[in-house]
Amino acid sequence: TTSAALTTLWTGRSPAEHGILGYEIFLKEYGLIANMITHAPAVFEGRPGLLYSAGFDPEHFLPVETIGPHFQRANVDVHTFLHYGISGSGLSRMHYPAVETHSFAHPSDLWIAVRALANQPLDSKRLIWVYYGGVDGLSHRHGPDSEHAQAEFHDFTDTMVSEFLEKLGSAVAPETMVVLLADHGQLTTPKDPHYELRNHPDLARRLHMMPTGENRLPYLYVQPGQTGAIEEYLQRTWPGAYSVLPSSHVLEAGLFGPGTPGPNTRDRLGDLTVITHQDAYLWWAAKENPLIGRHGGVSAEEMLVPLVALRFD
Repeated sequence: TTSAALTTLWTGRSPAEHGILGYEIFLKEYGLIANMITHAPAVFEGRPGLLYSAGFDPEHFLPVETIGPHFQRANVDVHTFLHYGISGSGLSRMHYPAVETHSFAHPSDLWIAVRALANQPLDSKRLIWVYYGGVDGLSHRHGPDSEHAQAEFHDFTDTMVSEFLEKLGSAVAPETMVVLLADHGQLTTPKDPHYELRNHPDLARRLHMMPTGENRLPYLYVQPGQTGAIEEYLQRTWPGAYSVLPSSHVLEAGLFGPGTPGPNTRDRLGDLTVITHQDAYLWWAAKENPLIGRHGGVSAEEMLVPLVALRFD
């Protein structure tokens, strides 16, 4: 998912190593479940960054170094372009130390600004990173196969071609490579109350707290002696929808990537990891389920992403 994948891209380390293992994770050191994009308690609706009053420091939270300082030491000029709504977010502060951040509102001003920066004379190597979440947002709301998501993708890529690729200066174009990729895919899921945990109190009472992780890959913190009952409930209530595995086995099998697990990784995975199949999920938030498109699971639709590289020479 976004928080795990982008942290991997900006550290060069696996989720097992950097410890950002989902949208919501249990932070034992703060005694709460945190939203790892807003850096606020997961159950809160409102101002992001509320963890900072408890001493949470996004720029020093990760147990591994981000690549911004690495590029800085190598004399690479690094810039990131983010929508103004997230340019100062907790996740952005975590990822982009030693990186100059630029804000944009729409694809048009984004690509005009990227072109202007790219056309500036090169005193050193330059990396320009663009993160655009418009397609993801509409895919969540309407589904990844909806005309809304497709229209947004066409708007983004058409503007990229017309305002950036076709107008890049001839002096810098031969020295430029453009790489287009995604942090995750998406899968269409039904809005089905049967997947809502509040409708299954006999399951919820066997947990220490609400699940964490992703709706498509929940981590369960289990009451003593309840593992078998939880597995039986899931299989009886949703036959074939879930596979339930000890989180320690999933970690050791490499689902969260290679390398030595970070100091808090095991605590953040709980006792059991639930792998969802087909279009199943588990919704535990105490609010209406607004999502049609989801990601975070292990299906091909969610895990396989494009990688397109373009040179001008």
